[in-house]
Amino acid sequence: MKWLLIETSGKTGQVALAMDDQILASTQLDQQQKHARDLAPATKHLFEKLQWQPKEVDAVAVSLGPGSYTGLRVGLISAKVFAFSTKCRLIGIPTFELLAWQGRALAADWQVIEDAQKSRFYHQQFHIPPARLGPQAMTPMQVIDQAALLRMTAMDGQSAWLTGPAMHFIHDELPSQQRIAPAALWHPQMPALLELAFMRHAAGQFASPESLEPLYYRPSSAEEQWKTMGR
Repeated sequence: MKWLLIETSGKTGQVALAMDDQILASTQLDQQQKHARDLAPATKHLFEKLQWQPKEVDAVAVSLGPGSYTGLRVGLISAKVFAFSTKCRLIGIPTFELLAWQGRALAADWQVIEDAQKSRFYHQQFHIPPARLGPQAMTPMQVIDQAALLRMTAMDGQSAWLTGPAMHFIHDELPSQQRIAPAALWHPQMPALLELAFMRHAAGQFASPESLEPLYYRPSSAEEQWKTMGR
């Protein structure tokens, strides 16, 4: 089974090609978030490297966010167009599920955080059961301020580990008892995306190119400014 994997929720996007459960080729996109410029050429290069044709791909898996507005839009529209044009399966993976899953060897309970701008954070808790069922969301996605985040970590720091891209902003403010994932796990990794996509595929959990949407959870900065202007 051949896969196209797309992850553009963060500053450094990634694209990969995989066969069954093995990633055969991958590349990182420009760190300045030029995903709109780099994603298509990078994908084309990987297909040429492996001498694959797009029509050979069985499924495309894409991370859904939350994360960079522009990155998510570019990654998702690319995955949807690819699935629509090649008639392959489309699978969307919430990025926080991916981040919790890749820490499963360390712990079963996770708090995942991402920068929501203006000293706010996306926050969600997960439990990973012993069976390979994928992460289970224990709380809904929230957008909270830094004070609320520190209170939550202080209350649950002994049991739930903490991970996510926003660790770069909050790491030094955390209580000493907080259990923290290694920095290498703070950002999405393609093997975890592939593993969760395989689970979705086995369960027949496919998305429609016409209806799949990114997970934003809050208005963009431009939309918030527009609202404050009474528009």
